[in-house]
Amino acid sequence: MSCDSKTTPLAIAITGIGGIFPGADSLEEFWQMIASARSASEVVPDGRWPEPAPSYHGTKVGAPDKVLSPNNCSIKHIPQNYDGIDLPLDFIKTLDPLYQIALQAGRDAFKDSVTKNLDLSRIPVIMANIVLPTDSTSNISRNFYMQILKAESENRKPSIEELFKDNPYNRYSAELPAGLLAAGLGLGGGCYTLDAACASSLYAIKLACEELISGRA
Repeated sequence: MSCDSKTTPLAIAITGIGGIFPGADSLEEFWQMIASARSASEVVPDGRWPEPAPSYHGTKVGAPDKVLSPNNCSIKHIPQNYDGIDLPLDFIKTLDPLYQIALQAGRDAFKDSVTKNLDLSRIPVIMANIVLPTDSTSNISRNFYMQILKAESENRKPSIEELFKDNPYNRYSAELPAGLLAAGLGLGGGCYTLDAACASSLYAIKLACEELISGRA
C-alpha cells in the first residue's frame, strides 16, 4: 500500500498480493479455479476427524454431534518455499501450518510490491486471524491432559518434558503469525494480529489504511 498524504490523503493502493487457498497452491491456480467454475469443496478426508466424515452427517438442523455437510474446503498441500524469509528452515518446519501459510502468503504479497527503496523500519504487519484451534494447539491440549491422566493413574507428577513435546511457539497461534512474518521479512514498524470474527480482514485493512494516512507507516 502507498499514500501521498500531501496531495491525495485518501489515495491508498494495494500494490502486492499473495495467497494460498483450498484447491490452489498459488494465485494463478486460484484464478484458474475461478475461471473454470471449479469448486474446492470435497468430503473431509479420512483421518482429519476421529471418524469418517459421513458418520457425522445429519440432515436435521441442530442434531447433537452432527454436521449438515460432510464436505469442506481445505488446504491439503502447503508449499514449502521459504526463500526470502530470514528464519531458520529447521525452525519453520516445526511450526503449525497456520504459521507456514502466513509466512509464505505474506512474503509473496510483500515481494509482489516495489519494496527496493522502502524504509523497512517503518513498515508494520497487521494481520487478521480468526482464532480457532489449530492442529498444534489441539495436539498440545490433547497431550497435556492425557499425560496428566496417565501420571495420576500411576500416582506421580508428570514431567515438563511429557507435557510439552511440541514447539512452544505453536501455543501462540492467536498473536504470533504477524510477529514471525515481521521478523522473517526484517520489518520493524510493529506488528499485531487481530480477531474481529468475520470482520477480521476488513478491520485489518481499515487499521492499515489509518497507519498510512496518519504517517506512522
